[in-house]
Amino acid sequence: MELRLVERLFTELRGSGRREMRNALTTASYLFLLKFLESGAPEHAADATGALSLWSLVASRAKLRAEDGLALLQKEGAHCLARAYSNPHMDGAQNALSSIPVHDLVPVLETVDALWEQPRTGRKKTPAEIFEGVIVYAERSGATSPSLGQFFTPMHLARVMADLVRPTPPDRVVDLSAGAGHLLLAAYGILQRQTAPDSARLHFRADGLVYSSRGKIAGGSFPLIGYEIDPTMALAGWTLLRLSGLDSPEIECCDVLGSDFEQRFARGEIPKADIVLANPPFGNLVNRKYLGEQLQKIDTELTEVLFFERLLDVLRDGGRAAVLVPDGLLRNKTRAALSLRERLMCTNQVRAIVSLPSGVFLPYTNTKTSLIIFSRGGRTSSPVWCYRVSRDGFALTARRTEQASDSDLWDLRAQYALALDLPAPIWVPGLLSAEDWRRFREELHPELASSGYVAPLIEEQIETRGFGKRARSERTANVSAVEVRERSRPTRWYASPDEIASHAYNLCAETYAPHVEPEEERIDVAQLAREIREIEKQRREAEASLAAMLSQLYPDLREAIEAAYLPRGEDGAPLGTNDH
Repeated sequence: MELRLVERLFTELRGSGRREMRNALTTASYLFLLKFLESGAPEHAADATGALSLWSLVASRAKLRAEDGLALLQKEGAHCLARAYSNPHMDGAQNALSSIPVHDLVPVLETVDALWEQPRTGRKKTPAEIFEGVIVYAERSGATSPSLGQFFTPMHLARVMADLVRPTPPDRVVDLSAGAGHLLLAAYGILQRQTAPDSARLHFRADGLVYSSRGKIAGGSFPLIGYEIDPTMALAGWTLLRLSGLDSPEIECCDVLGSDFEQRFARGEIPKADIVLANPPFGNLVNRKYLGEQLQKIDTELTEVLFFERLLDVLRDGGRAAVLVPDGLLRNKTRAALSLRERLMCTNQVRAIVSLPSGVFLPYTNTKTSLIIFSRGGRTSSPVWCYRVSRDGFALTARRTEQASDSDLWDLRAQYALALDLPAPIWVPGLLSAEDWRRFREELHPELASSGYVAPLIEEQIETRGFGKRARSERTANVSAVEVRERSRPTRWYASPDEIASHAYNLCAETYAPHVEPEEERIDVAQLAREIREIEKQRREAEASLAAMLSQLYPDLREAIEAAYLPRGEDGAPLGTNDH
């Protein structure tokens, strides 16, 4: 139902074709921010008259006469957003709101209201979750540029990345290619964990989202900073963070590879980061004349190399980073890529390499990718922990349908914390406290480090939205707990720094995977012979039954039918069906 409403919204906003889809996403962002003033941000809900919010005033006037409603929206909408949010992203509100066709104003407002409508049963969705569906639809419908290497980080992977680097207040978290803000939103979720009240009854969705049915997971103001060159996506990302409850999100529209950013950073106007989360654009080339002076010295035009070099400059000494990159960057022997990997190993501490399956970015690209987790400064002297993710909880096809029980990500988080001697993984049911984590790994499951595999226990929740003929049910997969099973395949190993150096600093985890001899298949000849005889017996019985049925229908052809379907002996007589 929600997907149909989002599709209807973009149709009403004239979202057909890439340019129109981007414009529609911009307009939708401002509409959601206006609606949020009424239902999600009560401190800004009252308009100047002190009676109703602007949203309600526009809706009531538009139902009487669409032209009056649109005139009010165009006159007051941008001013209302500017007063409420005080952010440069609001500068484009006037043009965007004026682009709504007058005859579509009422349907547009009603569709946004319908999206905001909460279910009669089940969990209430947050404004951010609703808007996340809008962003995903726009991305799938052509609002982004895959040909330019623009691939949004799937939210379930963004949450895992944030968990692996563990930001804590007052860490300054930076994403140099923020896109729709998914990585910053994931970091915000981890930071919220620090303020979750003990009274909150937490629920864990299979894709990593955590929500509370008792008490509130507080919002707040955390230093989460994003940079994004695409103004449409910068606005969408800022909107997503604001709807999530972050008081003052910062996503600046700028080119982090350009000279302006480089000069501001050199002057100290842009502070260094404590945490960097990044999914840099990949597979695209940048014109060197647009690069900053320092980046022009690097012998490459590949975006993934240039972004990685920039984030190494931005990250402070001792800071932590989780970076999602294509495997090609981790193994190819071009001068720039080799130099980057050597710098990463020799002047930083690489903690872990996580191999992801091909298909996590479908339907946009099937490129194989990996996560690199490291700390700034020092030298990689300890073995690098490697993990192979074969299943991420979604089908590795273009549709990417959820397969909640088929996910290695829960085991990844637990094994990473165990291998690096870290506190309990964030947001794993049953492991929310230090004591829970200690008992889990030491008393309940001492085999975890050697042969254990952490798997989610899934339960489905059904939510009903709408009434009568409009009623629709949606299924949500929740993780009720995790259990430890016997590991059926090797998923983790270590690679020594010397071994990595001997392979031209190849940082693909699979390069160092242990070789496992396949088990020799033993054939029970006697059992196989019995199975063949049984199959042959069943075949003869089926043919005899078919022959009997056809003979009754066509008695004149009885002899021909028996000759065709019944086996005969040396004397030409039909054999019985019970022969062996």
